Amino acid sequence: MSVRTARRSAQLEALGANDTRGTRFANQMAGVAGPTFTDLAAVPRWLMLPTDALARVAMAAGLLRHKAALDRELSGQKLAALAEVFGDDLVDAVASLPVDEAPETNTLPPPETLAAEGWSILEGGLPTPFATRFPKASNDAQARALAETAFDLVQSL
Repeated sequence: MSVRTARRSAQLEALGANDTRGTRFANQMAGVAGPTFTDLAAVPRWLMLPTDALARVAMAAGLLRHKAALDRELSGQKLAALAEVFGDDLVDAVASLPVDEAPETNTLPPPETLAAEGWSILEGGLPTPFATRFPKASNDAQARALAETAFDLVQSL
């Protein structure tokens, strides 16, 4: 199998599109709605990224979610820990980005929590029919906007 074919298969698997006909029929009989063409058109650009690039988008989304707390953070130790995990370039890019839609948060969570929240944000912005593959998919407009901003930011680095 070529690299291109393997990558396309992985992308289809991520979308839940490589189910067998039997699985799709069973889901249809159980009342589980599959993705529509509208849902497929709404698939975000970041979903097709390789795993390492996708992880950076998730990290950026987590940082963007807590941008207000990042802007208020004065502790050099916390900022150094973030830079060590996420990279100086990503932390600096998020810190210098004016994001009006970032929700207010009081404190800056540890890097592991930020990364986990980033993955939740990415999943939350996906269309609901993708919940079979991505359990947190909820078509959340705010999560989708943060994920797109994170994607654009990572692509610019």
